[in-house]
Amino acid sequence: MRLPPPYDAHYGVHVAPPATELALPPEAIRSIQAAAAALAGLNAVVAARPSAYHVTRVLVRDEATRSSAIEGTQATLDELLSADAVLEGTGDLEHGAGTRDELETVRAYAVALERFLARPHPIDAAVISGLHRAVFTGSAEFADGRHGRPGAWREKTVWIGSGRDISRSTFNPPPHPLVPGLIEEHVGWLRDTEEGTMAPATPIRLALAHAHFEAIHPFAEGNGRVGRMLLSLMLAAEGHVAVPLSRVLDRRRSDYYEALKLAQQKLDFVPLSLLMCDAIQESAEQARDLDERLSLMPASWRDPARWPAGRPPRRDGAASRMLDVLPYHPVVTTGLVERELEVSGQAANLAVAALAAAGILVERTGYRRNRVFVCPEALAAIVGGEA
Repeated sequence: MRLPPPYDAHYGVHVAPPATELALPPEAIRSIQAAAAALAGLNAVVAARPSAYHVTRVLVRDEATRSSAIEGTQATLDELLSADAVLEGTGDLEHGAGTRDELETVRAYAVALERFLARPHPIDAAVISGLHRAVFTGSAEFADGRHGRPGAWREKTVWIGSGRDISRSTFNPPPHPLVPGLIEEHVGWLRDTEEGTMAPATPIRLALAHAHFEAIHPFAEGNGRVGRMLLSLMLAAEGHVAVPLSRVLDRRRSDYYEALKLAQQKLDFVPLSLLMCDAIQESAEQARDLDERLSLMPASWRDPARWPAGRPPRRDGAASRMLDVLPYHPVVTTGLVERELEVSGQAANLAVAALAAAGILVERTGYRRNRVFVCPEALAAIVGGEA
């Protein structure tokens, strides 16, 4: 369809609803089965835990940093966990390697995704706009008004590729007046394919939905991040752990971009489907391994040999209770300990001091106030090469 002026010499694609099935090569069937097995294994492990939070909390934050990295953000998972510790306590957020605004936007991504995952309901237009609003309200990307309002559908022409020159673009999304109707088609397809005979296998459904959403490009900015958040919500809606697919998509960024381009330009969804299979399998296996490593840490920390004079803290004390928190909160402040354990400030300070004396916590800021402590073993397991 011809685009509105001043771009009326160019055309945008009128995006058709996604298909409900694909003709797949034999290797895709094997990949789908491997992804399903990896998800089932992770689901079973997490379901057996007293709480899934110690796994899902760090997975959501991994997803937030990796998805944002695809868009060029430099903030790391370590920085995000530190920002969490400070902001959930009582301190002020300090600048890190990424800019302050970048880090706050990445944290807004994590907090929003966590909130939407905690209260699952069908994905509709309100959920999609709500995700965008939650991430980008207060972000410098929308501060000057050039991209409209956070959560609002775009009201201008956009294109993919070539920077400022539309004549060299690789894909022109639909004219903006079509966006509301296309979003309704999108959520209708999600509803119709969630279960029953029309439901494609999970990786295929994710690939088709993601390609369709990114083709609509409903926002002036932030479509990639919201689109990848929707992948997490789709996994959760199907009863799966929302594994951080962006870890794989970021590492295989050129494959990801090429697969999206093939889906948009040639309606070839097989490469993106295969990539989703790989991302699900690898992310689920990594999450299961992380869960197993983190779940063993509290028992090893209670070993008397680790404590001064061989005397670990009593089981009902704040220091001992904190050992069960550190696997999913590897960066803490005394304010966060006070809030998490619902203890007094004095008890929180004593607990942190005891854990530091045992070498389980290490102070990293060198400040006298608003100090940040890290659990090196848990942090290294979570951030991997970023530690």
